[in-house]
Amino acid sequence: MRGFIACLALMVSAGSTLAENWPQWRGPRGNGVSTETGLPVKWGDEENVAWKAQLSGLSVSTPIIYGDRVFVTSQAGRGVLREGNHPTLMRGEETPSERSLGEVASGAAAAGDVVFLVEAFDRKDGRRLWEYRVPAETLGGGDLPPVHRKHNLASPSPVTDGERVYAWFGTGQLAALDLEGKLVWQKNLAKDYAPFEIPWGHSSSPTVYEDDLLLLCDHEPASYLVALDKRTGQEKWKTDRGKGLRSYSTPTVVSGPAGDELVVNSSEKLEGYDPKTGKLLWFLVEPNQFPIPVPSFADGIIYTSRGYRSGPLWRSARERGEISRGPSTSFGTCPRELPTSPPWSTIGVWSTWRATPGWCRRSTRRRARGFIRAGPEAFSLRRRSRATGRSTS
Repeated sequence: MRGFIACLALMVSAGSTLAENWPQWRGPRGNGVSTETGLPVKWGDEENVAWKAQLSGLSVSTPIIYGDRVFVTSQAGRGVLREGNHPTLMRGEETPSERSLGEVASGAAAAGDVVFLVEAFDRKDGRRLWEYRVPAETLGGGDLPPVHRKHNLASPSPVTDGERVYAWFGTGQLAALDLEGKLVWQKNLAKDYAPFEIPWGHSSSPTVYEDDLLLLCDHEPASYLVALDKRTGQEKWKTDRGKGLRSYSTPTVVSGPAGDELVVNSSEKLEGYDPKTGKLLWFLVEPNQFPIPVPSFADGIIYTSRGYRSGPLWRSARERGEISRGPSTSFGTCPRELPTSPPWSTIGVWSTWRATPGWCRRSTRRRARGFIRAGPEAFSLRRRSRATGRSTS
């Protein structure tokens, strides 16, 4: 079974000048927002679709775009389902049945049956330019990591710095390719550090920061952050985070008051690290077993949902150490359940809620320029001065 990649009109330019690059999961700034204007807001089988191309495998990773090329990862071959019930995308008595993503097995599947793929397509017409194949590896000839029926081991999205494409897979395998599809270096983090064992399978994507590739590995055997030299794959720093943590989220870099901060959404905490050294800067304790959303950042405020059945929260990027709840701190939350993985985006003030912990309200979105990826509800913030009670932007 093969999949298709459809390039929507918003991803290509009708003229000679190409549109904005989309080099990573959630776009150039990691917030799901594009600066492009005049984009279509309606699509159909043929309407506003520039081209379609067949993939050699299946995946739910995000295609990335750089210059005149589109890069996408996928998996060919049979995967392994995790035992037990699998939560569905929709709930209710009349919910239609949901199919698995491709051919899956209820028991073990040999690594030799699975190949990971990185493919490059011409941005203008969808021609396949090259394909690179990565045979799946296991530890000691064992089984592949089991996954949820709606994804596979190619769920992490690739990332590019314009010189190389970095593709990461749920076995721990990592490949750096040049833009012509030639291997530059490769590693297997499961073999170098610890097995990739996490319920439903690994899905965190790589983050490029300056000369480093930042990777979050929160798994049951070991949890850690690691920075690799993006040119060679050599370790620059590694921060051990203990055992038994979970995270399906991708770390994101924001601008803090004293420098850049790497924000991590995991099962026990929301945390900020120095992306140059891996030093912990601050943390907010709030357990959640399905930390999927990627935080967004605007005007000195971090916005996120912790994950399944979690309401939105915000946090100022000014504090250090442990962040606690309360009206005297720069932390707030809204006790309202959101989807498991709402794609947080911030642009202007398109929805507001009062910065009083324990109380929130919906408000009308304001129209903003550009393309916004947003869930069914979105929250931003107008801070209220403790001294005057007045709203400040």
